[in-house]
Amino acid sequence: MKNQQSSAGGTIPARLTLHHVLLGLALTAPLGAWGQIVLVNDNFADTDRIGGLNGSSTTSSSPTIATATSTNMQWVVNGTSQLTASASGMLWNMNSTSNRMAIGYFPTVTVGSQAVTFAFTFTTGNSGATANNLRFALVNGSAAGYRTTDGFSSTDASYVGDTGYGFFSSGSTVGGGNTTNLGLNTYERVTTSSNDLLGTASVWGTAIGSSSGATGYFAANTTYTFSVQMSHNAGTLSITTSLTGGNFSGMNYTTSDSTSPVLSFDTLAIRVGGGSNQFSNYNFESFTVSQIPEPSTYAAFAGLAALGLVAYRRRRAVAPAN
Repeated sequence: MKNQQSSAGGTIPARLTLHHVLLGLALTAPLGAWGQIVLVNDNFADTDRIGGLNGSSTTSSSPTIATATSTNMQWVVNGTSQLTASASGMLWNMNSTSNRMAIGYFPTVTVGSQAVTFAFTFTTGNSGATANNLRFALVNGSAAGYRTTDGFSSTDASYVGDTGYGFFSSGSTVGGGNTTNLGLNTYERVTTSSNDLLGTASVWGTAIGSSSGATGYFAANTTYTFSVQMSHNAGTLSITTSLTGGNFSGMNYTTSDSTSPVLSFDTLAIRVGGGSNQFSNYNFESFTVSQIPEPSTYAAFAGLAALGLVAYRRRRAVAPAN
């Protein structure tokens, strides 16, 4: 294909090709097409639940957790033979009516001025006989180290010094055929010297935020996404909590912490009150952490788009007529 001189003295193709057109369209696409920056993305398809194993046969002493990565969290549970990773997710079998707890570790994420979203997607199993409470926690668990094996109790030395936020159901209204609208409360862990993480609500103090006007409840065999979005500006941490899926509507509320905001997180903890009385199991579909890019990143995209548009127009201007 012949080239001809451009007005700037360079050479450009005399005929626009499909490649050029697609390049121009890509560079001039809306900035939102680039989406968010993904920091953690574990869909459990690698079947690595703990220490390279799927976890189907564990004891309270082995195996032990490995180093968590951005695509491979490490999980422990307060029993044995409960949590099994497979290509279709990670199945948490509620093999007891006692309280069940799972803890997942991921690489440390620090919240700044750009919003960071933690999202956990799971599917409930068959309905049990009695409703109970459900508690989530996002914490920094590095102070006293991490629980490395299964078979722990509601109290453990590894919880001492943990800082972060808890998200608790308002009362015992989860599972067991309950049809009462769910309420959620947000707490900050205030008694950090405690060796109890989610077993006792009092270590979390008074709620700093609560849902209002939401409707819906957890149903059997239904997929839900629990998400928390955080951003830190001028000394204040904004926390937006959301629960979607099933018949939930309006389960989205925002609170803030300007007294002693926690900004770094590496642990997701989940406690199911009453175990199988709520649901027969929970299947973990994915856990992701994503961040909205800095304004400078969007500016760079805008600059590339502008250059692409200029190049496209110049090529079009000098292309010979048919």
